[in-house]
Amino acid sequence: MIELTRDEREKFNNATQCYICEKPFAPDDTRVRDHCHLTGRYRGPAHSNCNLNYKDSHIIPIVFHNLSSYDAHFIITEIATAFAGNVDILPITKEKYISFTKNVGEIGEKVANWKDRNIKLRLIDSFKFLSSSLDKLASFLSKDKLKTLRSEFAHLSTDDFELLTRKGVFPYEYVDCADKLENTRLPLRESFFSSLTGVTVSESDYARAVNASTATYI
Repeated sequence: MIELTRDEREKFNNATQCYICEKPFAPDDTRVRDHCHLTGRYRGPAHSNCNLNYKDSHIIPIVFHNLSSYDAHFIITEIATAFAGNVDILPITKEKYISFTKNVGEIGEKVANWKDRNIKLRLIDSFKFLSSSLDKLASFLSKDKLKTLRSEFAHLSTDDFELLTRKGVFPYEYVDCADKLENTRLPLRESFFSSLTGVTVSESDYARAVNASTATYI
């Protein structure tokens, strides 16, 4: 475990309840310093039994919307060959997948009643349990629930923040190299042309993108 900071030690010594079960410490309770076995970082004061029974998840979910209908083959090829570890696939057909999991190395810390485990990167298709477009799903979100996003853009007015909560547009064919992602100005409307649909974005969608990039400095 990573050594506690002075502030963490003081909070541990003054703690009156277990951060896991949220019940108070009794005078005869054994109090321990719970920590993450992946990072080694201290998490909080805990009852000894709570600490022993607390399970770390070694699965990191990576969510794609409509992954099954998306061309995920290049992703599978890349993660299968870029670094060591097996890939487990849950297929629908040879062309479509519900999810696939990359097993990434060993995390190696041995603790009583624990075995060395692999970290698993699990890519899943959110469309399987949220079968609607992202645009429609985003419209269901209550703005007062977007606390983290709102804190990052606290300087925005209500109208400008509204622009961030709507589905935007992206010039997929224009962005043909990583350097274009460094551009600080929105490309021309013609750059949003799609050879798949034969059209570019509407004037209203482009105007909203311009307003969003100007208001939020994105």
